Amino acid sequence: MAARTIIHIGLPKTGTTYLQTAMWSHRRDLRERGWLYPGGDRMHHFHLARSVAGDRGEKSRRLHHELVAAAREWDGTALLSHEFLCRATAAQAAALLDELGPTEVTVVVTARDYERQFAAVWQEALKMGNAPGLGRFMDALLAPGHQEEVRRAHEQDAVSGSGVRQAWGWSTQDLAAVMQRWTAAAGTDRVRLVTVPQPGAPRTLLWDRWCAVTGLDDSDLDLRTATANESLGAVQAALLTHVVPQLTDEFSDATVRHRWLRQYLGHTVLVPQGGERIGLAERHSATLAERSDALLEELRAAAYDVTGDLEELRPVHRSDLRDPDTVGEGEALAAAAQAIEQMVRDVRDTTYRAREARAEATAAHEALAAVPPPPPPSLPRRLASRVRRRVASGATTGSKSGSTTGSTTGGSR
Repeated sequence: MAARTIIHIGLPKTGTTYLQTAMWSHRRDLRERGWLYPGGDRMHHFHLARSVAGDRGEKSRRLHHELVAAAREWDGTALLSHEFLCRATAAQAAALLDELGPTEVTVVVTARDYERQFAAVWQEALKMGNAPGLGRFMDALLAPGHQEEVRRAHEQDAVSGSGVRQAWGWSTQDLAAVMQRWTAAAGTDRVRLVTVPQPGAPRTLLWDRWCAVTGLDDSDLDLRTATANESLGAVQAALLTHVVPQLTDEFSDATVRHRWLRQYLGHTVLVPQGGERIGLAERHSATLAERSDALLEELRAAAYDVTGDLEELRPVHRSDLRDPDTVGEGEALAAAAQAIEQMVRDVRDTTYRAREARAEATAAHEALAAVPPPPPPSLPRRLASRVRRRVASGATTGSKSGSTTGSTTGGSR
């Protein structure tokens, strides 16, 4: 039974990739220090989160049980970490805690200000083909009563299992509601809130806070192995808003979109172009500032254990950021031309590599075919002669034996 289990539940886009890759790349070192980050792949925890939130797929359920079983069997500190665990209802969170058994549980919630958060959330949804332009996305999120409607839907879903929760939006970004659900399941004393530092802070400050709240001894761990989730530039994001509506049914599967739209077009082709960082329109920033005031009031009233500073959750509107909705067609066309040139190079390189691989395989096959087959093995002459003598001796002996038998038989009669 794990002496302690740490459950890191996100929120999405709060440095989770950075923390997870740092921990995953040092799994062996952590194991020697009594820590277990279970699973054959970091994405197995994604399936755990899906299963906890009600997904009944065979793969998600199987990996869910495997990760929980590994955590239960470990006698040190076990870590379960995925940002979509924050979607769980209070009942679903409680069910996960029951599965883990009588272990000391610490739930870690990472959070940052709404302005940075929703700009990042939008582009993540966009890279998966699930978002319109930034303005329309924010208008829908900030529509009067929508946040409260999502909260009510969560409560109803705890009973009906209607599956209304979505990966992006208030279901994963309503920090106060997430804290309420998980403290209802684990207890206020078991939930820790870690704030993400504002821009300009030391790069390792979030990691330092993570180590402080989890009790991890990070001496001799190389943080250069940690990777952050890279962002699109504003122009590149605007270009992607033109691509998404053109996607055919061949991209209807989420795994296909993740591989080709998000990873290839988004991260391999567009992210390296750089560009201005994405920001929100002033009207959306003003509304989020009001929502942030209400959020801070809720968090302070609840008196949660905070590592960092709640004031870091107050947005700071920056005029040097770019709203993708202001990008002109000429700018998007220039980014598209650059992207097409790289994609042509990628196709060329892939074609050349495939051609070289086929040529090497053909040459190897022809070389193998040109080698004459080895002669069939022959018996040494002495052995062959011995066999012939034995055969001849056996025939002679049989002949004599038959004559003697016949003579004796005849005498008897």
